Amino acid sequence: MSEHPTLAVFDVETYSGVDLTKVGAARYARDPSTDVLCLSFNNPFSKSPNKVHLWVPGDPPPISLTDVPAQGGYLAAYNVQFDMNIWRWVLVERYGWTWPGMDAFYDLQADARCSGLPGKLEECVRELDVGQKNMIGHKLMLTLCKPWKPIKANSDPRRKHTPEALEELYDYCRDDTKAELALSKALPRIRRQEKEIRDMDLRMNERGIGVDKALVKAILDVIETIRVVRREELSELTDGAVETENQFKNIYAFSKARGYPVESVAKDKVTEYLDDPNLTDPALRRAFEIRQEIGKSSLAKLDKIMLSVCDDGRLRNMMGYHGAHTGRWASYIVQLQNLPQGVLKYEPDEGINEYDLARELVLKRDFDMLQLCYGDDQIMDVCVSLIRACLCAQEGRELLVSDFSAIEGRVLAWLAGEEHVLQAYREGKRMYCVAASDIFHLPYAEIFEHRKGKHSKKDKIGKTCELALGFQGGYGSMIAFGADKLGLSDEEIDNIVAAWRNGRPATKALWHDVNQAALSACRHKKQWFKAGKMTFIHSGKHLRMRLPSGRVMTYRKAHIKPKPAPWDKDQMVDAIHYWGVDSYTKKWKLLDTYGGKLAQNATQAVARELMALAMIRAEKKGLHPVLTVHDEIVIDEKIGRVTCEELDAIMTELPRWAMGLPIGADSWQGSYYRK
Repeated sequence: MSEHPTLAVFDVETYSGVDLTKVGAARYARDPSTDVLCLSFNNPFSKSPNKVHLWVPGDPPPISLTDVPAQGGYLAAYNVQFDMNIWRWVLVERYGWTWPGMDAFYDLQADARCSGLPGKLEECVRELDVGQKNMIGHKLMLTLCKPWKPIKANSDPRRKHTPEALEELYDYCRDDTKAELALSKALPRIRRQEKEIRDMDLRMNERGIGVDKALVKAILDVIETIRVVRREELSELTDGAVETENQFKNIYAFSKARGYPVESVAKDKVTEYLDDPNLTDPALRRAFEIRQEIGKSSLAKLDKIMLSVCDDGRLRNMMGYHGAHTGRWASYIVQLQNLPQGVLKYEPDEGINEYDLARELVLKRDFDMLQLCYGDDQIMDVCVSLIRACLCAQEGRELLVSDFSAIEGRVLAWLAGEEHVLQAYREGKRMYCVAASDIFHLPYAEIFEHRKGKHSKKDKIGKTCELALGFQGGYGSMIAFGADKLGLSDEEIDNIVAAWRNGRPATKALWHDVNQAALSACRHKKQWFKAGKMTFIHSGKHLRMRLPSGRVMTYRKAHIKPKPAPWDKDQMVDAIHYWGVDSYTKKWKLLDTYGGKLAQNATQAVARELMALAMIRAEKKGLHPVLTVHDEIVIDEKIGRVTCEELDAIMTELPRWAMGLPIGADSWQGSYYRK
């Protein structure tokens, strides 16, 4: 791909009986009810490359658009995964268009995300000040894109598709293409390697992962059996006041009547109630237990899987390229990035595989044996554990899963130059024990030997520190990772934080150095400032952090503004503020950052790059990535095609810029996905 590829920008408006937001692009495009209402595009090779043309069903395929790839150009759209699916499964299958192949498509949203811009088209257009999305037309599109329920006077589901409404929709479609065309000129193009990653992502999403629909249905049946029993019990406990776990107002009223008023029955709150020794009412306690058991939000994934799976039994387009500022993948619809861990164990070295028996019993709907094997109160947890196992290889194939070992800890130590930590990783030491050794000034060998005995608490403290403190976390982070449940006082936690930091002088220095380099870059525009393996520059209104690979993270409209110090709210310190997508609300807003957060961004960005490059290497060796979950890669291959050792070798091959990083990976293979 050239640095300035020729782009034909297009936008498509569709109609369907299925909800795109609930089934995903692949299932949506393949549904028989899905149709194209219109498509608009420009012809970059014409004398009027900015002119927007319109195609509607009944017109012949527009050669000026379909021939663009043959002329060396790309077919570009914002979030091209959707438009590409519509092209392949509606325009080709129903209207006789030619299929140019996935490599012919270009994603403008990828350009936006790699530049630190919002993912939504209307927000991106507004941020770059290249016009605005036609929101009135958007409202009309939402009216025309779905069928309307029949009424006595008119049962036509498309009765809203009047000639006047369609003309307005055509104008809206043209406006979207004009906006995307303006964006295409304003957006910087992604690097060649990043385009390669995006193309790999499109192929991975198109492959999808197999779904064991029989297991999904069996789990749903077992869950329904449990719900019926528990709801009957709940109704009896409350004398009919509460009949289902989702009657929140009734639960609130019942708890108040029993002398224990509550205002929420969210999972974490119910856990607090059940841990409260003041909750002495047995009926109310049991009601909360039932709510916790059958109200698990993770169970909704099963219905989402059945809605989203394609007719060939594969779940597609669930992964979102560059979903985080660091470049890491997001997950949509089924949310494969947050599958529950569950209670089932798989420890082959000890001959333990609880998944196979659980799958067998659930598939048989053998409720009596499930009760006998797991206990009445554990069956729902077993069902939750089996959600992962619903993702599977099809007959004659297997899944191979390789997981980077402690990748963030390794990358952080490498970026900081924390040599004793790097050496510990090279020697294969248990890092929780290494941390405990630093904190308690005891020999590593002693803590490791007795990590399950007299030093088990020290090992747990070391684990909590490794999870909580690497990115400048303190007391609050320790509490968030459960330090208070280890029987530690506030003073002990503060002392442990200080001891851990004293054992990581290079990491502490990295927090300080990246913060100072970023501040200096904001104060002295167009000058580079180095911090460890990263460099910072502020140019064109934006702060940019260049990673060891050369990839750049952009902090848009970055500027310095005082804010209360985390350690003393009465003290004001200079902090970098920038515009970005809030990771919790998903809203485009003003954010702030600091040294530890910048170090975390760099660490996660490097880890993501190592994962993406491993997936590309796997493809080049003829393998087929179908999923990435956090630090895992999932490959779908013919049985015996590749070994775990070969996959680990692919995962741990280092690019030149990462030399000295002690990377490690651990693989397993099987017919279904598991923890």
